[in-house]
Amino acid sequence: MVDGIFWRIEPEPPPPPFPPPETILIPAGYHLGNVLLHAACVLAAFVLGRRLLGDPHAALLGALLFAVHPVHAENVAYIKGRTDLLAAFFLFLAWARLCRPARRFDVLTPLLFLAALLSREGSVIFFPVAFLTRWWHAGDGFREAFRRTLPLGALAVLFLAFYASLGPPAAYREGSFTPEGGWPALLLGLECLGTYIRLLCWPFSLTADYIGLETAPRDLVSVGLGVLALAVLCLIFVRLRRFLAPGRAMGRFVFAFACLALTLLPVSNLIPIKALLAERYLYFGSLPVLLWIGAWLAKRAPRASACALVLVLAVLSAARTLEWRAEKPLWGSCVRSLPWAWRAGLNLCNAHAEDSSLPATVRTRRALAAADLGLRANPAASELWHEKGYVLLLAGRPGDALPPLRKAHSLAPRDPQTRFLLIRSLALLASVQPAEARKALRDLLQADPSMQNEAVRDPVLREILLR
Repeated sequence: MVDGIFWRIEPEPPPPPFPPPETILIPAGYHLGNVLLHAACVLAAFVLGRRLLGDPHAALLGALLFAVHPVHAENVAYIKGRTDLLAAFFLFLAWARLCRPARRFDVLTPLLFLAALLSREGSVIFFPVAFLTRWWHAGDGFREAFRRTLPLGALAVLFLAFYASLGPPAAYREGSFTPEGGWPALLLGLECLGTYIRLLCWPFSLTADYIGLETAPRDLVSVGLGVLALAVLCLIFVRLRRFLAPGRAMGRFVFAFACLALTLLPVSNLIPIKALLAERYLYFGSLPVLLWIGAWLAKRAPRASACALVLVLAVLSAARTLEWRAEKPLWGSCVRSLPWAWRAGLNLCNAHAEDSSLPATVRTRRALAAADLGLRANPAASELWHEKGYVLLLAGRPGDALPPLRKAHSLAPRDPQTRFLLIRSLALLASVQPAEARKALRDLLQADPSMQNEAVRDPVLREILLR
């Protein structure tokens, strides 16, 4: 565990290829493990709901909404979502123990928090949520709430110090996501925060990749929801007891959405840690809001309406899970939902290019169409130009592959894969059109003289250079 990317430590020697070519992976066991973990989280959510709401019927309805909400399909269907499932399970149990009357020595709650930290580093945000629970929901004084949650705060500080001592991960060093500063960064953070709330309350435009949000036009509805979430969080500290008492409906609403806003602050880019928007970050923070909705439905809505809502969410969740079964439907729905998500076009292009069940011409045409969709959203994405050239090269069209590869090289001149494909396409073109290849090689070397080192290693291009 310490030698993995979770701890930001890159292994010195490259790991051996896994699995071996003769091994056949059966993903059913991994998916079954995620389903069982999700079921355990639902049970822990029910226990927490009983402690927070004091009503078993409302807690049961809130746990059912949590179980079938389609925004959680990514956590269960995606193998990588296991970290969120494990962390949420331990945090729900620790949260439930915090709602109990104060005890002098409580060792289990810090241990559960530590287990959540080891499962996922984002669990560190549980400390302010725990403090808010004791201070606002339980009615403790400021000092008493701080004393009750002090062991959790100490663990959080020690974990952050150790985590920071390991240095930034490779993705941060490369600057793969660097938003602008000032007002653009603030608007982007508010839109990310509002997008999370919109996906939770209106889960009809879910997608697997939100890369491209930083370059897309700002969505004023999402920005407004982000401002509303921060305003609700500020109401907690105003603490208007008469209007926002924890026992009142409005007090429960403010507490639920304040907890949601707290859990989303580190992944909404308001805090500059360059986190990308992903649905799986909603798994833990969505529970208090869903419990509040369950409590409201249990008191004011007919049972038929509550059952209908659970059934609709279950159908949406099943459809969303089916999309996660294969690459093409997953990224196809992403492209349809968010035209600015250029990385979805790249992944859809890869999925079509690797689909051996289609004829080569159909496979190439669909892959190029997906690449063009991504380039329409972000013409400066070197990965898309690289993939388009690679698809054309696989289709036996080295002459057509040269322009997109040249464009990818101009955007990312140090990318070794693009440089290799450029040399390969020139060598293939030289076997059928030597004059065209000679002219293209001359233009390439004039633009980037360092490419001569790669060119002389290829025997065909070395012969052209010697002439």
